[in-house]
Amino acid sequence: MKLAAIAVLAACAPRAAEPLVDPPIATRPAALDVRPNWLPELVASPRPPIDITQWVPDVEAEARWPLGFNEHPEYEPSFDIAGALADPGATWRELCAHGVQFGHRAKDQDLIAYLKVWCTEDPGDALYQLGLLRNSAIRGIANAIVADSARIVVGHVSADVAEGLLTRAQLASTAAFDLIAASYLEVGKLDDALAMNRLADDSDGTRVDATKCHRLVRAIVSTGGEAQVVYVTQLHKLATPPPAPRPGMRFPPRDPTCIALDADVACWRSPSEACLGTAKGDPRLKALMYAYARWPGREAGFDEWMQEVDYAFDAMPGDDAYTLLSRGFELEIATSRCDHKLLGSIEWKIGEVHSLLGSTSYDARLDALHDRVKHLDEVPRAQCAAELARR
Repeated sequence: MKLAAIAVLAACAPRAAEPLVDPPIATRPAALDVRPNWLPELVASPRPPIDITQWVPDVEAEARWPLGFNEHPEYEPSFDIAGALADPGATWRELCAHGVQFGHRAKDQDLIAYLKVWCTEDPGDALYQLGLLRNSAIRGIANAIVADSARIVVGHVSADVAEGLLTRAQLASTAAFDLIAASYLEVGKLDDALAMNRLADDSDGTRVDATKCHRLVRAIVSTGGEAQVVYVTQLHKLATPPPAPRPGMRFPPRDPTCIALDADVACWRSPSEACLGTAKGDPRLKALMYAYARWPGREAGFDEWMQEVDYAFDAMPGDDAYTLLSRGFELEIATSRCDHKLLGSIEWKIGEVHSLLGSTSYDARLDALHDRVKHLDEVPRAQCAAELARR
């Protein structure tokens, strides 16, 4: 009991005071280091959006081959039968309504037969009658047969039916298949266009030339996804010589049309560096293509942004060129590390742009850039670095 009481008393006894410790000395937060050497050497920036349709090839239009530029698959005779049978102003439909297709002429009866083709509502019968005229002696009718067969088919039947009707009418030919495929594409019947495109290719055998490449372009436009990639690969193979041929081996030269179509398709599918091979004509447009295609897609330093500015400068004047140019100037300033020599070169280039443009709507924006880089070039490097670090 005594031991327990002693323990309780000891626990209740006051403790000795702990020695005092001086509080930590208050310090200011570390100041931002704005020495020029601490500024970034590399800066990344997304490419400003600009209108690229001005140089991307119209591959959809190329896929219309062999349709002419102003030729459309309308349900109209390609031979002016109304003009051949009636006074100017009459239409072939009016002639059909008056029963002219049942008449008889002592001369040029093929004109009546041709009109009857277009007055016939059943496409199979119309094609059969058209086939009977393929050797007509009347100037213009024989030449109209292929175009007319395409117009009748596309307006009334699908590709899986068309082959049988054309064969029965003795109108099946590679030329007809190609024109019908292009016409199907024109009216948006992509599956029919692709089916007829294959039929044209099969009827041409192993022939490899511009026509083969035209069909591949039509197949590319008519499809998408993995199927499109297959056709793109085939076209590129036809346009590209085999790599590293063995000594003594010879390959036929690549068709220039295939080479051009391959370049157009590459640019159309990916409007960037691939488009540089299609550049032709206006040198300013070519420079704009370079400025767009060569825009760094990663962090880049002063030299790369300076090159971008040079491309865009060569493309001036123009809104798209200025969009790339002004952003390029800003990125040059950001990666200059306040080097007065580099800032001076930017200031000089902005002055060159002013000289090129004269008094234009770009002046206010150029003035703001010019004033900024001139100011940074005149202040001490530490102050320049502080201002760049705050942006």
